[in-house]
Amino acid sequence: MRHRLSTFLSMLVYVFVFLLPLQTRWMLTQGTLNNELWEYGSFSLYAIDILFFLILTTWLISHAQYKKTTNDRSIPHAPHSALIIVFMLLAVIGFFSLTWSLDSKLSGYAWLRLMEGLILVGILQQSHIHTKKILWALLAAGVFQSIFAYIQFAMQEVPETKWLGLAAQSPLTHGVSVIETSQYRLLRSYGSFPHPNMLAGWLLITLFAGSALVMTSGSIKKRFIVTVGSLIITLGIFLTFSRSAWLALLFGLLIAGIATSHTHYRARQWKWIGIILFLFLTLIASSSEIVFSRLASNARLEQQSQETRKLYTTQALQLLHDDQWIFGVGLGTYTYAVYKKIDDTQPGWWYQPVHYVPLIILIEIGIFGLLAYIILLITIGISLAQYTSHHAPYREYAEHAKRSMLFLPMTLNAALVIFLGSFDHYFWTLTSGILIFWLIIGLWFKEWKYIHHAHNKLDFE
Repeated sequence: MRHRLSTFLSMLVYVFVFLLPLQTRWMLTQGTLNNELWEYGSFSLYAIDILFFLILTTWLISHAQYKKTTNDRSIPHAPHSALIIVFMLLAVIGFFSLTWSLDSKLSGYAWLRLMEGLILVGILQQSHIHTKKILWALLAAGVFQSIFAYIQFAMQEVPETKWLGLAAQSPLTHGVSVIETSQYRLLRSYGSFPHPNMLAGWLLITLFAGSALVMTSGSIKKRFIVTVGSLIITLGIFLTFSRSAWLALLFGLLIAGIATSHTHYRARQWKWIGIILFLFLTLIASSSEIVFSRLASNARLEQQSQETRKLYTTQALQLLHDDQWIFGVGLGTYTYAVYKKIDDTQPGWWYQPVHYVPLIILIEIGIFGLLAYIILLITIGISLAQYTSHHAPYREYAEHAKRSMLFLPMTLNAALVIFLGSFDHYFWTLTSGILIFWLIIGLWFKEWKYIHHAHNKLDFE
């Protein structure tokens, strides 16, 4: 019975990962400010939430029926209690922020979203949920979204699709994400996400999942399939025209190349990097006018974007000046704080979070919440630096198991979501972004624990 539950739970998790970009939702309450739509004040039940509830229920039933024994193969938690405390700290601070929040309902909803992510981290630690199978689900999802992105770019339209949660997008509509040249406006690809930058972030994650599969797949046929999938995803990343994602892609490839230079799998990795880089640079060279328009700081839309980001930063600093950095204004209430404390005359859609996750965390849940985030950031950074420099425990373990090859892409992805959080807000403010963030942190945490556990076993032996 337990085996069946474990298998069922694992399958649900793999399906959950594949369907994570899905935006299908039931709007419980539509948020409005000044009689205009206000997304950050809305309450929704997503299709992915129902699947998550099924995963959680299965997990709880499994643990209720069978107690853990000394023969349980789950990865030990004790050596990494510090990070577990960090996760718990975020949950506790978020919960207590309801007591001083500007809007306890908004904070309660945001806390449930945070808990959904943290519980996902815990579920991913189960030994029968295999990282490699999750990587295949990520790759498949990335290919699907990239094909979808190509169709949207070719059609220059995102048709409204209720069951996929897609709103209609046209380059002729004000407020839609486009690239503007002297002759035309081109729609940036959205995939199934509410913004091209979110699609770009997701595709980056799925691309480096492909990196892990290339290094760990023994079959030439599988490596060929992964490489083709990675090329399709690279095209998708290009069609988002997300500058931060492009930059993250180049840095990620560079770090991956350096970090694998001491491994037996460097030839596979370098070949994969070369193929991806060649396609990406070819796409840039063949679309130089569009790319230049996107990168030029003096273009009309780019100047408008820069001014908007400056406005959001100014608003954030104003909130900090009101001593909101100590305990915060309440989880999930950033845009409401702008409305209440800075300007209450604008339409609902005007109120947007600052494009910098650490600053949002500081304003919403205060200095202790930011400290927890910084500890997580530093731990990821140190683990990546140690792997790249072939430092213990990664040196010893890399000589003993192919499993260590999963660690680098998972750490790279964790570093990438932190990096992208310095240019956007969706990993903290939007449902799919929150779940993607904690999915990646959970996978990194799983491999981090595993590699340290293996090192401790080597020391003992």
